[in-house]
Amino acid sequence: YFLTWLRYTAFTVLYPSGITGEVLCVTTAFPYYMAMKCPPFWKFISLTCTLPLPNIYNISFYWTVFTYVCMALYIPGSPHMYMHMLTQRKRYLAKAKEAGKQKKL
Repeated sequence: YFLTWLRYTAFTVLYPSGITGEVLCVTTAFPYYMAMKCPPFWKFISLTCTLPLPNIYNISFYWTVFTYVCMALYIPGSPHMYMHMLTQRKRYLAKAKEAGKQKKL
């Protein structure tokens, strides 16, 4: 039961600290994104890994905007995933507790 409890309880500390670490790493890396050189095989992309219009593909892609959008997805996504994990914790710990009681009888 202890390992089950640990598995479904450790996320309460690890999940928020992991999200915080990811966001801090990405925000710290923004100056490096701006100075980043793309691999030589990306000849159609500019030096900062963006694909401005006009180009032969008729699309535009901006690496920094993409990164900001991905980070913004943490705002609605993190609470949703955290609540889902709490629900899973409640369900599995109740099952484990029942199984423990059944073994003792």
